[in-house]
Amino acid sequence: MKRIRVFAVILLGVTLSVTGCSGPGGKAPEKKPATSVVITNPAPYRIVRTIRFAGTLKGSREVMVYPTLPGKIIGYARSDGDYVSKGGTVATIDRDVPGVEYEPVPVEAPISGRFFSMGLSPGEMVAPQMPIGRVSETGNLKLDFTIPEKYINSVKQGSRAEVAVPSLDYSVTGTLTRVSRFIDARSGGAQAEATVSNPSGTLAPGMHAEVEVEVASRQANLALPIDCVLGLDGRFVYVVEDIRTVPDTSFVTRQTERGKPLVDTTIKMIDVGIAVKRNVEVGLDNSSFIEIVSGLEPEDDVLYVGQRIVEEQGKVRITGTYDFSGD
Repeated sequence: MKRIRVFAVILLGVTLSVTGCSGPGGKAPEKKPATSVVITNPAPYRIVRTIRFAGTLKGSREVMVYPTLPGKIIGYARSDGDYVSKGGTVATIDRDVPGVEYEPVPVEAPISGRFFSMGLSPGEMVAPQMPIGRVSETGNLKLDFTIPEKYINSVKQGSRAEVAVPSLDYSVTGTLTRVSRFIDARSGGAQAEATVSNPSGTLAPGMHAEVEVEVASRQANLALPIDCVLGLDGRFVYVVEDIRTVPDTSFVTRQTERGKPLVDTTIKMIDVGIAVKRNVEVGLDNSSFIEIVSGLEPEDDVLYVGQRIVEEQGKVRITGTYDFSGD
C-alpha cells in the first residue's frame, strides 16, 4: 500500500513538472514573431514652416461704376466677366422725365478691365451716388487676408506666397506685396496682401482662395520625418541595434497534378535586429519633418514604419529603407 502511494506522488510530481514547463494547457509558450519595419537615417534637411490663411481675390485695381444722371436702368450692355475698354458702355439709363423725351444715357467704364454688374433689373431707379457695377483689372489679382498678431514678425514682405483656389483645384505662386504692422483690436491681426499673375484669366475677383506663407525656416544639421519621433513630454525614437543578416525561409504552397499540396522552400537573406528606445532633443518642425538637435548620429537606423507597434527590446525584421535626403 505504501509503495502505491509513493508511486502516485512521484507520478503527480512528474506531471506538474511537465505542465509547468509547457505553460497552460500543456503547450510550449509561443515565440512572438519579429515586427516588420522600414528604417531611415537622420540627414541634413532644410525645414520650412508655413501657415495657411484664407481670403478673397480682387482685381489689382478696382473702380466702381456710377451713372452720371438719375433715372431707370434700361439694361446692361456687358455680361459679367466681359472685358471693356475705358469709356466703353456697360449699361444704359432712361432719364424718365415726364413730358420730356431723352435719348438713353450710356454709363461708361472708368478704366479698362473686366466688368461685373450689381445685378440690377430693368426699371430700377439709379442715381449718381449709386454704383451699378465695377471694373477690375484682372491681369494681376490681389488676395487680402489677416495675419494673427503672433506671426506678424515672422511674415516678410516680398516672400513667396502659394495661392490655391479650391473651387477650381488651381494653384499659383505669388508674392507678399504688403504686410501691415497695425494690429486691428477687433480681429487681433494685421492686414496682408499677396499678388498673383493671372494672364490666362482663369481666376476672377470674388473667388475664395487660400494662401500659404513661410513663417520660419532653418537648415537642420540632422532631421527626420516627423512621424519617426514619438512622445509628448519627452520625445524619443526607436533605433535598430544589433543588426545581423540571417536566412529567411518562406513557405510557398502549390498544388500538384494529383491535387496534393507541395511545399517549396525559398531561402533569402534578411536583416534583423533589436528595437531600442532613444531619447532625442528636437527643434523646428513642420507637417513633414523635424529637426534633431541631439540624441542621434547620421549612421543610426531609425524606425520610419512600425515604430508605433514595436516593443522596447523587441525583435524587428527590416523590410526596406526610406531615403529622404534627396527630397
